[in-house]
Amino acid sequence: MASTLSNSVQSGRIRVLKDATGTVDRPVGPVVYWMSRDQRVKDNWALIHAVDEANKANVPVAVAFDLFDQFLGANSRQLGFMLRGLQQLQHDLEETIQIPFFLFQNMGLHF
Repeated sequence: MASTLSNSVQSGRIRVLKDATGTVDRPVGPVVYWMSRDQRVKDNWALIHAVDEANKANVPVAVAFDLFDQFLGANSRQLGFMLRGLQQLQHDLEETIQIPFFLFQNMGLHF
């Protein structure tokens, strides 16, 4: 089961990309929060919503982040700052609230 974060999210803040519907033959998998701008745990409404949905479905939640070309165009100081922040984020997610974090490079996924 997913971790707990307080608060429910206002419906105006939510945009569902894919509804989770499972069956006995094909159960629902984990809820994946594809992180982009809000690279933090605290006051992250999308993360709170992902955890809420995972808890409702009794499935795990995971956070994914794609380090795509736009970020790779940053200078070394900017990229280093962001990578240190992502490292802290990974620690906060995995050690504090037991949510796995996956970092991808240039997956080019578009929603």
